[in-house]
Amino acid sequence: MKKGKLCRYVVTAMPDQIDAPSLISSMMGSQFMVVHDFRNFETSIIVHEGSLIAKMGECVPGLEFMGSDLPKLSQLKAFILFPPPDTPEILADAYRIIGKEEAMLLVSFVRPELGSVLLFKKRVEELLSRREMKITRMHGSKFTPSHSVQSDLYYGSDERGTLLGLLSELNLIANTNGSAYKVVLIVNEKGDRIEKYLCSKGLILESISLGCRRLDSLYSRMREIEAAPFSYPSAARYLSFSEKIERKKIVKTQQAESLNGEIEMGRVLQDGVAMTQSSIRISKSSLNLGTILTGLPGTGKSVAAMSIFSQLNRISGERTSIAVIAPTREWGDFAARSRLSLIKFYESKVPINFFSCPVSNSREKFYENLAMLLAHASNAGPYQNSLEKCLLAAFRKVYATELCPDPAEVYMQIEEAIVERHAKRSNAGVKYTKHGENIRAALENLRLMLFRPEFAATEGINLEEILKQGVVFDLSNVGNNMKQFYYALILNRIYSFADRLDEQGNDSLRLEIVLEEAQVALSQNELSAVNLDLKQRIQDFRKKGVGLCLITHSVTDIPASIRRLCQTKLYFRQSSDIARYAAQDLGLETEEQDGIGSLRSLGQGRFAALYLENRNGEKIPRGPIFAKAEVENAKGEHPAIPLSLGNLNMESDCTICLKESGEPLKNAGVELSYLGMALTKGTTDERGEIVFRSLIKDKPYSLAVLGERKKDLRACSIKASESVTVELVAKSPAPGGGAKYK
Repeated sequence: MKKGKLCRYVVTAMPDQIDAPSLISSMMGSQFMVVHDFRNFETSIIVHEGSLIAKMGECVPGLEFMGSDLPKLSQLKAFILFPPPDTPEILADAYRIIGKEEAMLLVSFVRPELGSVLLFKKRVEELLSRREMKITRMHGSKFTPSHSVQSDLYYGSDERGTLLGLLSELNLIANTNGSAYKVVLIVNEKGDRIEKYLCSKGLILESISLGCRRLDSLYSRMREIEAAPFSYPSAARYLSFSEKIERKKIVKTQQAESLNGEIEMGRVLQDGVAMTQSSIRISKSSLNLGTILTGLPGTGKSVAAMSIFSQLNRISGERTSIAVIAPTREWGDFAARSRLSLIKFYESKVPINFFSCPVSNSREKFYENLAMLLAHASNAGPYQNSLEKCLLAAFRKVYATELCPDPAEVYMQIEEAIVERHAKRSNAGVKYTKHGENIRAALENLRLMLFRPEFAATEGINLEEILKQGVVFDLSNVGNNMKQFYYALILNRIYSFADRLDEQGNDSLRLEIVLEEAQVALSQNELSAVNLDLKQRIQDFRKKGVGLCLITHSVTDIPASIRRLCQTKLYFRQSSDIARYAAQDLGLETEEQDGIGSLRSLGQGRFAALYLENRNGEKIPRGPIFAKAEVENAKGEHPAIPLSLGNLNMESDCTICLKESGEPLKNAGVELSYLGMALTKGTTDERGEIVFRSLIKDKPYSLAVLGERKKDLRACSIKASESVTVELVAKSPAPGGGAKYK
């Protein structure tokens, strides 16, 4: 900006507690003017060099400006005001008292010449000397007070105190080589409301009518007006700002940025508000000690996570596999940019057998973890332990002979385990206890999952190979009541993949597990099995080179014991009721309200962080420090192609032909069930046939032929295919009449 060209900058934000003397000092004696626009409740700064505004912003973090047009002037009147010495902020209540008036108050700050300061100092000294000599030489008489009484009155007077205060001010200016400002107040209004306000603020030494109509001429005129000089701290008392300017919390952070590492987390915010060009960088291996990103919706935590994890494989070296479980669609673009597989549940229809145990894994450990996670995800309440025992009993039988079992067979074995423990069989069927009924009800999500062909498949995709390349599991189409269930199943497969890694990964990151809305997979009970399991895994993950990232909306969504283990923390804006817990995690002083207030008011993409700096092979904790996340807005050049079934067709219409003693069973009522749930009813035609649509191939279905009475019901099991013939053959007469069939 060329000197001489005036510019106006409206103050748009400022720290909640501004250091006015530092702000005045940052101007280094340069001329400037503060404009109070009472109509618009705006405070602005007028300077002739744009660099001066930058100096203000650097000196006072949180002070932000926006360029604006110069104000128009009309009737101007200047005042030289000398305030009482005990007035901290002279114009602090100006906006409240003046109100929304069509008026402006301009405060001019001009550096005086050192010679004029010394001359002014000499005049004050002479005035003090003259007054003191005059009082001392007076003689008392019959009609006049004695000189001692006059001296006492003078030496204790406000006049002398004011002169001594002014002399002290001038001595300070002289000792700092003229570091001072002449302050002139200029009123731009038709009435006298502001003038009356100024009269209440101090002694008006002089008032001058100004004929200036242009701001540049007024700016030049201020250099010529003689006024009492003020030191920087005293001149700062004339600074005030509109109460409608956004206030920002300032938190003094001493921790410097880290420049070592392959991954950039963001740019440092000085004192929590002022953007710098310094980066926070961490090494990949720092992430194998656990990461937490938490903040209110819309604060940018997911975008920041994508930015961080998209950098994992940009530098040549050991490749990091990435596995993301996300309940929203936003991670689809991340999959495209990072060239990861994308599996959209209920849309991609990728065949996955969640019960398939990898050959290289311990089958006992696999099904024990699976039973624990499923029991937690089934919302069995007080019946969780009982359900887990039933699951373990069923899995023990299933995995004794088969590593890749049929999911439908697994479910039937679970049902059988519940019957053995919590039910009785009779001729009329199975009678469950109340305990058994509740356990069966908790398995409803598992049964609903197996109604989908892709999850009922025995031969699913090789999930371990997919995890090696990286994958995003998109659960955006899944209902909220089912998300926890799928989290458990996916996590068990990811954990089994991680278990195969050796324990030489302390200085590497082989696998990064990202859990969006991680609270779905956790429990609020600190001592729950799923939380204790996760705590142990976080400790073991470091040796295997596995990182775990938990993303939640609230810091309290993650149990405190797990938060303590995670050593990289990015805390975005927090709600008022839990900001204290976030401040404690970060090591901010909770007795001071600045840190808590800052966490409540962080802008989008801004966060407070704890992290590990890798220095000479040693991981050193750093922070807390405030930063702004680096955001990648580019879309993926190569759209992520979801895995699909391709030519594998798992569903088929099934034509069932019922025969009895070799003849078609015409007009018979038929009911088809799957996994114990009745699907549909129908009636056979004249050929004894009935068609059922979209059955899962090769899965066991139960077919019941209905009779007039309940005891006449005949049932058999079929495997779904395009055509099935069922022969109902009479055996021997049943006791009491009737017949049995198969």
